[in-house]
Amino acid sequence: MSPSARRGSKVVESQAEKVPAPRRRFRTAWLLCGIAAAVSVFLYFAIVEGVTVSVASPEPAPDPGMDPEGEEWRFVRDSGNLLTVRSFLERHPSGRYSGAARALLEQLKGAPFAIQTQPAEAQVRLLGHSEPYRAGMRLPAGKYRVEASAEGYTTATEIVAHGSSSTVRQIALRKAGPKAGDRFRDCAECPEMVVIPAGSYRMGSPSYEQGRLDTEGPVHEVTIAAPFAIGRYEVTVAEFGRFVDKTGYSAGSSCWTYENGEWDSRAGRGWRNPGFGQSGRHPVTCASWDDAQAYAAWLLQETGEEYRLPSESEWEYAARAGTSTARPWEEGESSQCRHANGADASATDRYSSSLSPVACRDGHVHTAPVGSFAANGWGLHDMLGNVWEWTEDCWNDSYAGAPSDGSVWEYGNCAVRVSRGGSWYSGPSGLRAAGRSGNTTGSRYYIGGFRVARTLAP
Repeated sequence: MSPSARRGSKVVESQAEKVPAPRRRFRTAWLLCGIAAAVSVFLYFAIVEGVTVSVASPEPAPDPGMDPEGEEWRFVRDSGNLLTVRSFLERHPSGRYSGAARALLEQLKGAPFAIQTQPAEAQVRLLGHSEPYRAGMRLPAGKYRVEASAEGYTTATEIVAHGSSSTVRQIALRKAGPKAGDRFRDCAECPEMVVIPAGSYRMGSPSYEQGRLDTEGPVHEVTIAAPFAIGRYEVTVAEFGRFVDKTGYSAGSSCWTYENGEWDSRAGRGWRNPGFGQSGRHPVTCASWDDAQAYAAWLLQETGEEYRLPSESEWEYAARAGTSTARPWEEGESSQCRHANGADASATDRYSSSLSPVACRDGHVHTAPVGSFAANGWGLHDMLGNVWEWTEDCWNDSYAGAPSDGSVWEYGNCAVRVSRGGSWYSGPSGLRAAGRSGNTTGSRYYIGGFRVARTLAP
């Protein structure tokens, strides 16, 4: 032991030696008595008075039965439903769990979500979502099925993935193609068109149909797989004249007419002067298949749309308009005069030797302004009567081997093309949906004209 430690020890010992031993024993006894008294008092209250004494420990979790708000909060929290959390806060705006509820609410609200459409006025819907769409609304992360629609456009539906940050999605709608029955013009000078629906029908005439020819069979099923458009009216004098004036096209200087009791190709006759008076609203006559092709090609050049002549099967499908009878109107000679411009009592004085007229009067000896008679069920006028109408198809003496899909029959005698519908010169046997004729592509008759068709984009 060091000298200094020995000195300290001696000091303590010397101080302890200064307190007498009896006094130290007195202090110890007094302390023990005090402790005993305290224990006695404690035991008295614990036993006699029934006081519960416990040792401090961590606070236990609240008993759900004693904490209804906590029990409700745990249900709301576990639901993860935005509206449920909002409802909870409305009931407990200052409750023990309001802070946690507000934090969860912000989390569930998510990040801003917006859809930008073209056109801008398109309506946007969140499919399968309870809350209506609003631009910039907050949505939790996830995938959302969005629908955008606008009049005149095809409705678009897309799945949009939304994360934890803002989402802005662009949706451009495609212009809707016209639907069945719609009427439209592609330009101010273009013919008015009608959309014909897709469908199937029986083409040709049955053996028992009055006025039937062998060239109209065999009857066969044809399916038009896609809608197409066809002229509401036959091409008019005014419409054909605009084409000639703009292009300088030469439509010939002669036309077949019936004059002085005989048919002949007469010089000086043509679409401007067919041998009877016409206005701009009358159907153009003395128009060959080649003339019709040139007019359709001009429309394509003017509009960029696929104008053409209808196939023979498209023509008959449109003329029938869902019917299967010889004509798309009720039978009876008097019905013809309400629905078609054909050979009637008005024409007998001039053409009595060459016609098989009906007894009624339709008010027109030659052509009638387009649309003068009732339309068929698909809104087409003069499909029967007024003028024969060219189709695209090559001539065949029967339908053996004919296409069944509405396409053009490009096999056969293609120097002769099919005409349909009859004319103002035709009696009842010529005014039938299945009636057909053929002429060379360059021939012009004053009973012949055309109407155009148009392919529609899918």
